[in-house]
Amino acid sequence: MNCGTCRSDPKYKCPTCMVPYCSVACYKLHKQNPCIKPPSPPKQTIGVKQAVENLYPTEDTVPLHRLNLLGLWRVLDCRLKSMGDSNSLSLIIRKFNRS
Repeated sequence: MNCGTCRSDPKYKCPTCMVPYCSVACYKLHKQNPCIKPPSPPKQTIGVKQAVENLYPTEDTVPLHRLNLLGLWRVLDCRLKSMGDSNSLSLIIRKFNRS
């Protein structure tokens, strides 16, 4: 890799575009033309199934579909609590939830 301006051995890199340069003079010449930041590589995200997949299940492991139901019940319970106790549907569902 050579200096982006004079082709000698570089000692530094431009903090914006990462072009190598060897001296302050070469850096100033480089900065006379606006440089852009190189695009960053796309981030690889782990899918939801990969993140929660249990590789070593035991007899105490709760199946994923049961955990999802538990999360849904918690959301529903919070919404029902915000409705108040006067709603008959709220009371029926809370009784069902306790069983």
